[in-house]
Amino acid sequence: MSSSLDNTRRRSALNIVERQKHTSGSSAVTAADTRLNPRTRTEIIGNKIHALIWIAAAAGICYCLDILNLILENEAISRPHLYLAAICLGVNSVLTFYLCWIACVPWDVYCPKVIPTMTGVGLLCAFLMIRAFWPVWGFLTPIILGIVTMGGLFSFHFIPF
Repeated sequence: MSSSLDNTRRRSALNIVERQKHTSGSSAVTAADTRLNPRTRTEIIGNKIHALIWIAAAAGICYCLDILNLILENEAISRPHLYLAAICLGVNSVLTFYLCWIACVPWDVYCPKVIPTMTGVGLLCAFLMIRAFWPVWGFLTPIILGIVTMGGLFSFHFIPF
């Protein structure tokens, strides 16, 4: 039963992708569609300011704690945990890049098992990263890594794609 449901989802996802390819060139955009009302523009500016605050906080922490030098030269960091966390981050990055920009398919329909897999790998990455830096910062480790992670995520607001 589950495999037939998965096959049906995959077929419908591929049909949606094919329809989008055929109709993308024929849609006409009017001037009313391209204008932004003041509320939407205000929300966009507010989101950019919010992102800038997180990025500034992360940059300040990275500068004050000299994180790059800490990662490269500090002997207290648990290297095996740090390397495993880097592998987990790489796996999630490759899956995200492939599914978003190469395959260009809806994740939940085309490959529904990737979402829980990436969630598990992301949680494992977070726990390994906290464990790797715990000898250096102690109880502040989750807070410091959380702020740096949020700054990294919000930096994507300023990438024009």
